Amino acid sequence: MTSLPLPNDLSINWSEPYGPIARGRSPTVSVNNLGQVVLIYATSIWSPRPELHAKVGQLNNGVVTWYDESKFDIGSFPSVGINDSGQVVSTHQENNGGQSLFYNTGTINDTTIDWNNSGSGTFYTTGISTTVDLDNDGLLVEVHRANVSESMWSLVGKLSGSGIDWKQDSTQFGVGQKPSVAINNHRAIAQFHESKQFYPGRIFDNPGIVDDGLQVRWFDSKETDGFLSAEPKVDINDSGVVVQVHASANGGMYYRVGTLSSDGRSIDEGASFKFLQAFEYDVTMTNDGQIIMVYAQDDTTKAENLFCVVGTLAT
Repeated sequence: MTSLPLPNDLSINWSEPYGPIARGRSPTVSVNNLGQVVLIYATSIWSPRPELHAKVGQLNNGVVTWYDESKFDIGSFPSVGINDSGQVVSTHQENNGGQSLFYNTGTINDTTIDWNNSGSGTFYTTGISTTVDLDNDGLLVEVHRANVSESMWSLVGKLSGSGIDWKQDSTQFGVGQKPSVAINNHRAIAQFHESKQFYPGRIFDNPGIVDDGLQVRWFDSKETDGFLSAEPKVDINDSGVVVQVHASANGGMYYRVGTLSSDGRSIDEGASFKFLQAFEYDVTMTNDGQIIMVYAQDDTTKAENLFCVVGTLAT
């Protein structure tokens, strides 16, 4: 794995946020190394049957051009991953309050997505807080929390035809809540999560790797952000650069940029920087260090307005 040269402060140069680019809740976003972007969000978190909408974009010169949105299923709290072939995988929880998890697969077709079995996601397990990512081989890692306890579980699958061929059954690996997972094209995994409900406000990392047997080997977890930190989102690129954003109960959003160790067993964290006010957000990154974050405005009267901000790793 080749390391990308990084400055000592591991910081990001952010552009001015722009939008609204859509109206929705629980946004999730993924970019590939061709600059193709997929944004998925729920139309409402209050409806008993929220619609899931997708929007394709193209990243050029630090700006994402967004195209028309389209409905593709019913559900809530989605997650999405795409690869350089334009393959798309999305997972979501069933209607608000439900504890069944479903997936959808498809392919980017210019400015839209050709979904397989559009409108009818495939059930794969039970749980909440699903998060998924995809590599260029069509290999995917999914993580979720149990629907009663705070145990976290992972699965490994591979895109096959119009569905997923699961290679590793749901396997418990830790305890926590609100996980976020990312995988790069070396099968290295970065996973961050919030501490247990009765010990709130701390964030932990958990690196791992998908081995030759297509099983996840998780390495030691450590605390990265202390009291009053919450809801981490993460991505990792092929150079082992890790970007993580999270909220703080003190107000505002923070980000860290780190690097995966040469043996893949730990993440060397950079400093934490405050950079904007937001909630309900996600982050994604290219191999050349372009970073996209989509978020809901931090204003309850305008909470369904989604905005975009683009950044580059400082040099």
